[in-house]
Amino acid sequence: KEVDENPENIKLLQNFILILFYSGKYFKPQKNEYADIEIIYDKSNIDNGNYLLLNKKTTLLIYDNKLKKSKSFNITKGSLLHTYLIRLINIRNENNTTYLFENKNGKKLSRNNLTKLIGKIFDKYFSKKITPNVLCDIYDSKVKLEDEYFKKI
Repeated sequence: KEVDENPENIKLLQNFILILFYSGKYFKPQKNEYADIEIIYDKSNIDNGNYLLLNKKTTLLIYDNKLKKSKSFNITKGSLLHTYLIRLINIRNENNTTYLFENKNGKKLSRNNLTKLIGKIFDKYFSKKITPNVLCDIYDSKVKLEDEYFKKI
């Protein structure tokens, strides 16, 4: 469905994409690294940061400061996440914005604001106060349990 570009609908679209990012369905959730994702179209623009690279593939590049390298996650074209990401990216391009996620003032989302926003989203839609760190821990625990289960088979 098309999203009209009133601020409330754009906020809803952004929140839905954040839920998909932390769902673990498309890739392993990352703690607060999603806050400052910059939309780029050319790999030569990559520095030590977090990017959504749009070229032949749609690739999420998350820079790990501890490891000093990027982790990349391909986003399948035609997937629900890809469809909504492209819509949000088009809105950001129309507004001459380079960051994927914004705060209520239209500025780049800080990591602290992302933590608060995730808490509000999950409280509103799931009646659970939760943080990105907890979501990552839940994902890691689930993967560990599945690995142990399949080793027994």
